[in-house]
Amino acid sequence: MKWWLGLCFLCGWSGALVIIPLITDDRKLNHMVLNNETLFIGATNYIYQLSPDLEMEMKIITGPQNDSQKCGVDLENCSFKPDLSPTDNHNKILLVFSDRLVVCGSVFQGKCEIRDSHNISDVLVQGNTAVASNEVDVNTISFISQVYNSATLKMEPMMYVATEFTKFDVSKNSIEYNNRRKVPYVSIRLLDQNFFTAQGQNLLRSLQVQFPDLTSDDDVMIGLFSQDPDSTSSAICMFVMKEVKKTVLINARKCLNGIKNNAANKKYENGLSCTEVAETFLDEELLCSSSLNVIIAGEDSLISAPVIQFPLTNYSFVSLAVTITTKFTVAFLGTSVGQIQKLVLKATDKAELYDKAIIVDDDHAINQDMMFDKTQMFLYAMSDRKVAKIPVQNCQQYTTCSECLSSRDPYCGWCTLEHRCSLKSECSNPTASRWKNVSNPDLSCIAILNVSPPMAHVSQNITLYLTVNDLPESFNTSYNCVFGFHNGIQQKSSALIRSYGIECRNPHVDDDSLAFNNALGHINITLGIESLETKHIIVSKPYLLYNCSSFSSCSRCVDNVYWCDWCVAENKCQYNTEMCSGESVSSRNDTYVQNYTNYISNEGKRGKLFCPMVDKAKTGDIYLPEGHSKTIIIQGRNFPAEPNIYSASIYLPRGPLEVQGKRVSATQLEFVIQQISDINLPSGLYDAKMIVVWTAQKFNIENDGLTLTLYSCIEQAKKDCSVCRNLELTKPAMNCKWCEGQCVYTQQNCATSSCPAPSVTHISPQSGHFLGGTVVTIYGSNLGVKFSDIENNVTVAGIACNATAKKEDYVPSKSSVLFHQLVRPNNGWQTGKTALLSSLISEGNQMVVFATIANYFAWENGKHKELY
Repeated sequence: MKWWLGLCFLCGWSGALVIIPLITDDRKLNHMVLNNETLFIGATNYIYQLSPDLEMEMKIITGPQNDSQKCGVDLENCSFKPDLSPTDNHNKILLVFSDRLVVCGSVFQGKCEIRDSHNISDVLVQGNTAVASNEVDVNTISFISQVYNSATLKMEPMMYVATEFTKFDVSKNSIEYNNRRKVPYVSIRLLDQNFFTAQGQNLLRSLQVQFPDLTSDDDVMIGLFSQDPDSTSSAICMFVMKEVKKTVLINARKCLNGIKNNAANKKYENGLSCTEVAETFLDEELLCSSSLNVIIAGEDSLISAPVIQFPLTNYSFVSLAVTITTKFTVAFLGTSVGQIQKLVLKATDKAELYDKAIIVDDDHAINQDMMFDKTQMFLYAMSDRKVAKIPVQNCQQYTTCSECLSSRDPYCGWCTLEHRCSLKSECSNPTASRWKNVSNPDLSCIAILNVSPPMAHVSQNITLYLTVNDLPESFNTSYNCVFGFHNGIQQKSSALIRSYGIECRNPHVDDDSLAFNNALGHINITLGIESLETKHIIVSKPYLLYNCSSFSSCSRCVDNVYWCDWCVAENKCQYNTEMCSGESVSSRNDTYVQNYTNYISNEGKRGKLFCPMVDKAKTGDIYLPEGHSKTIIIQGRNFPAEPNIYSASIYLPRGPLEVQGKRVSATQLEFVIQQISDINLPSGLYDAKMIVVWTAQKFNIENDGLTLTLYSCIEQAKKDCSVCRNLELTKPAMNCKWCEGQCVYTQQNCATSSCPAPSVTHISPQSGHFLGGTVVTIYGSNLGVKFSDIENNVTVAGIACNATAKKEDYVPSKSSVLFHQLVRPNNGWQTGKTALLSSLISEGNQMVVFATIANYFAWENGKHKELY
């Protein structure tokens, strides 16, 4: 199995994401390097110089060049000049050291040049040696490092270059192949005394478990691996550089001792054949030396278990950049579809992706060259056509502590006293309690867990005890309690720090300036804790203020969780029973009263069951016949005995009518209502609202919708006996009776008066199918008092109708709806063109024929037929 490797070494405000397109044609961006605050980008036929914010500063043209891969570096001595043609120059190496820029392209066998980094159009040195690959899709990897020069006995900057083996066909022994076979695939190039350096910082904690002697001075190498260039399965592995060096030295010394397994000369022209050498080399000479500039290969490999393995997806990870923040090592991974993903490396066997992917160039792979600016706060990345400057963090997108910490972003922490998600460097005095980060194993947000008491009356001035989780404390830390109201007003009180949190006094509140909801009797305010150091409210919690006087009834006053009492004599709700002049009813909130109040409430009468109240259900329907007086009894509970002054208001169309009453008992009131005869009752009924009041101040006695029904028997019946009889049957309290040919209010017995015969005014429809199934409606008067009068007593042509099926449509006296289930008799229909509709009404057990349906037609075989 072949593995491909991309490596980076560990090194070591805020702005928006910047992405610019550099290429709009078929050329490609190849390499990128950063020198101080200047960004250089090598592309096909161009070198670009950009500012830190990706503004174009300069660009130079490097191609096309007149070249042929059959020629060497020097075209003057090339024997294949006829093959020369304009050839694109793809950038293969782009490096900086000091104020110089090393540029190697794909033309002229990959020779290099050194340019002035301040003016990239100025070529300082022109190379004459083949260094980089001259093929578009053959990789070249290079870097600059200090190397021991045995000639000068000094450490000097050297350029290391490694290229993939040529893709020219070896079997054809082509000129192109032979030219490339002479180029060393790993080489060291001496550059200059000047050297551009970058610091190393290490993943240490979990590595020391495997390598106990590992210190913070040791380097760690992180690699991104895939099974082959086209695979979407990849892994990240870590290697301690001590072990890498050890493995390289083991293989080198084996080769120099004559062990020929996997000797380099089997593949590379100048590879060492591993013949035993008598000369002894120091480790530094084997690793970084110009005196031993040969290729050595070996068989001992270095293996590391993956930190994380990525499953097969529709994309692959293709580039890697690593940095350190707080206690974490963070990797930024470029994908084959143009995205940057973030990964935190927690241990040698644990890593996790976090935050959402950043799209640089949709569906265009991220280049392997990714690097951080000198602040390590921005990542430069590019695709084959776009360049991006990416903030390594976006902490400000999280507006709450829970969002900040649940993001698992190692850069971000909750700055408690500033109430924001920030970098550690942006938080003042970021101690463990003041700056919360995922690196803290006891991760939790500051929170007000409890406020005691849990609510307060507007007139109270009490001490509140706030249990606070993770309240930052230090020598000079102090706090205020801040009470925020819906009208924007804030009131503050000094807070004392306690072991459980803080305590403070609630403020004085002018209840006239607050809009208390009469239904709820409270308002929600915000109780916050303010840091006097930062002037920020660092945590808050809803708090409830209530006002007893906002309740206008006894049941609302005492049937809640507040500490309110109903003063019966004053007919008002108030805070503190001692202010009542007489009998009182206390809130049912006995637990809070016992724990948080300092007055004695009425323990015997607690809750709305002790409130004076009219009970509509027990009272029942109240009927008053038109033109008659009547004594009525109102049922209820807890009617006060003194003073025994009761009255009621009856709301009629012409205005309220007041009637006097008296208390019979704690559960009964009596009222005498005089006759009312000046009210128009077109339907025979009028429901009037009725309110019971008490004392000369006319305090309302609560009721649940008490009404008085003013009625007229004559208007309800409209001279219809069956309707009158139905009223007598269904509403006996009205005393409506059929007497001497009319419906009247009387308490006498009118049993001798009988109803007139039934009368039919209309039948619908006038025809129907002879097989039945027709719904027939009969209209008239005196059509029965109740449904049972007609049930099973209606026939059409001697066939019974199913009235039960339409029972809900029956209107006493006025209409009957029945379902005609007509079946042809065996002996055929009787002669005649009409069908007889008859019914038996219970009037002296006699059969009364009350309708004849003329022209009752049927349809048979699609034709209209008369029914016989």
